[in-house]
Amino acid sequence: MDSTPINYQTHFGNAELGFQAKETLTQFLSFAGRTLEQLVELGAQLTCIRHKCTETLNIKEGKKAFKEWLNSEEFGGSRYLAESAMRLSEWFNGLSHDLQQLVISKANHWSIAALKQLPSLTNDIVTQLIQTGQQTAASIQAVIKKPSKKPKINPLIDINDLEPGETLIFSPPERTGDEDLDNLIGCQVELIEILNPDSNRPTLQIRHLDEPDQILVCRPNEVRKSSPSSTNQLEAELAQLKEILAAQSDEIQQLKEERDYYSKQLKNIESQQQEQTKENQWKEERNRLLEENQELKEKLSQLEEKIDSNSEQLQPGNMTLEIDDKDLLIHELTEQLKAYQKLELPLTDEQLFVGARVKVITCDQGWAGYTGIVKERLNNNGWWLELDGIDSAVRQLYKAGQLTWNLQLPTFPTEQLKFTSYYVNQENSSNKVLASFRDS
Repeated sequence: MDSTPINYQTHFGNAELGFQAKETLTQFLSFAGRTLEQLVELGAQLTCIRHKCTETLNIKEGKKAFKEWLNSEEFGGSRYLAESAMRLSEWFNGLSHDLQQLVISKANHWSIAALKQLPSLTNDIVTQLIQTGQQTAASIQAVIKKPSKKPKINPLIDINDLEPGETLIFSPPERTGDEDLDNLIGCQVELIEILNPDSNRPTLQIRHLDEPDQILVCRPNEVRKSSPSSTNQLEAELAQLKEILAAQSDEIQQLKEERDYYSKQLKNIESQQQEQTKENQWKEERNRLLEENQELKEKLSQLEEKIDSNSEQLQPGNMTLEIDDKDLLIHELTEQLKAYQKLELPLTDEQLFVGARVKVITCDQGWAGYTGIVKERLNNNGWWLELDGIDSAVRQLYKAGQLTWNLQLPTFPTEQLKFTSYYVNQENSSNKVLASFRDS
């Protein structure tokens, strides 16, 4: 399964088709009933998207884009449902109106595993099964595998009895594993030449009558003589063999995809549990810092009041004590703010203001980790940021939640105190903070 995310703006050749594909996927993943009628409708939408892909991109690239979409993580374990929906839609739309009505009225709520097998059956067998009543995948398989009187098959031919140009029927005893050869099962072929007739393992060069350019090589035991009395019986037997193999192959594929789907779900659950544990630890650390911050705010407020009220009456001895107290508090605040910076807590619009120094913590354009200064607020759309070391004419627009404080303190202690005061009092309005900076 391809884990590359799908870009719906470009993947399908144009944004409108990408939007249609996204809407179809949403509908497909959201419905739970999965009735035949719903599957036929969604299958028709998927088929339409595939057709439009080939028209937009060309046949080869369109089929490739559509297949990549089905194999993406967005479909996950539901890919087999999408393929089943498309197959059921094509089969259903090829039925007569009367048979369509019979199928919808009687088989609309059959399981998907049972419905998937209907396209591989003849209309007579479908009618018989539906009129019998509710069917399951197992009951349909039982009908398919029910022993019947098999037609007499021509004995294996002797290569000495063959002549170039003779018409044969390709009917191997089992699937060959070669897709081109397996597609010929039950078809008439023309013998072109007997290769290595005198060896222990002679082979035949054959041509598909319906596609003269397709020339293949097979073994003598994989073809039989064509005779009017047995051709129809042989074709019926081979068609039934194809149906059984197709049903078994679909069932195996479904089980594999369900296994992959539930394995992915289990990994997601484990990942969510780990994320929840990290989030709980982060909240505990944040609450602890907020409690410490409240104590520091009270100390800072008391010290500022004391400095303001006694600034004109300070004696040299007392001043030394005041400065020592202030230096101690600045050290505590600095350590506190370093802890905040380490957590990289995202900011809010109420905390930010023009002139604040910040750090980018999340950015799709690759600017995460850069620092800069807030230059302007663009209504409710975000904040213009001028990044350090980048041309001042280049400004980036960010949401407040993409930013955190960048704590680069000035040199002088009195400036440090006022600078630190802003970051500790985060809940203050931006106007109050600006006023405190202007007063400095």
